[in-house]
Order: sequence, then structure tokens, then C-alpha cells
Amino acid sequence: MSTHHVTTDGSHIIDLKWSLWSADIGHWEEYAPELLPVMRNCLVEKLPLYIMTAPRKEIRSGTVELLPDRGYINVIFNCEWDDLHDLCDTLSCTEEELQGLLTATEHGEPGTMLQEHVPWTTDLEKFLADVDAVEDALLKLDAEAWENLERIFAKEA
Repeated sequence: MSTHHVTTDGSHIIDLKWSLWSADIGHWEEYAPELLPVMRNCLVEKLPLYIMTAPRKEIRSGTVELLPDRGYINVIFNCEWDDLHDLCDTLSCTEEELQGLLTATEHGEPGTMLQEHVPWTTDLEKFLADVDAVEDALLKLDAEAWENLERIFAKEA
């Protein structure tokens, strides 16, 4: 399911394929047990690691980068919404009305994005939980952004 390889400069790259994230170590043991020692080793040894999550055109995706030279973990998560035309149908508005109100993913698509620098830890379970907290914050941000659009266009109806 997932893949792992090491680049010529010693950086580790993990592609989780269809999974986003989980703080539950049991999920990792079942889904991708071979990745736990890789992540633990990169945290303890302060090795660069780049993790792609759900990169296959899923609604939620992101990257987790262990940046030992900077002393933190860079986490970027995205929630992608429908295209502009479909959003206008859903919200009963025109593209012009919606255009200036939309938030965007890191790729400029309609949706939401959250980037946080998580403090470095050598504890694998804390790392999993810290990254999961960023995903939780994104889901809250995404719900608030969508509810805001619904409120705006409900008032105009």
C-alpha cells in the first residue's frame, strides 16, 4: 500500500497512497507497520523525512516534512472542495459573487489549507499525535469556512 525509499542525499520519502493520518499507533501497525521504525529512526537520528499523504486526488491531502536542520516538523494539510462551477450550483450563487470569498488549498484550488511548524520530538507517539492535531485543526477550519459561505449565500436567498 505505502511506499518508502531513500534518496541519494539520505532523505527518506514515504508515500502513504490513500491514507491521510492517524494518531493511533495501532492503525499504523495494521496499515503500514514497516513505516513505524523508519519514522522513529528519522525522529531520533534527526534525519530528513518527507511524507506524502493521500496524494491521489483525494479530498484531503498533505505533506509532513521532518526538517532537522530547522528543528521542527512542517505540516501542510489541505481540504479540496468542488470546482467553482459546482460550488456555485451548491450555494446558488454566481462565480463572480463567490470568487472573492473563496479560501484555497496550497495548490490554489477552492478549499482550505493549514500549515503549522510542529516542535521537534523524538517520541513517535507524540509526533503522530502532534500531526493529527494539525489535521483536526484543518477539519475545524474547513467546516468554519464552508459554514461562512453557506451563511453568506443563505442571507442573499
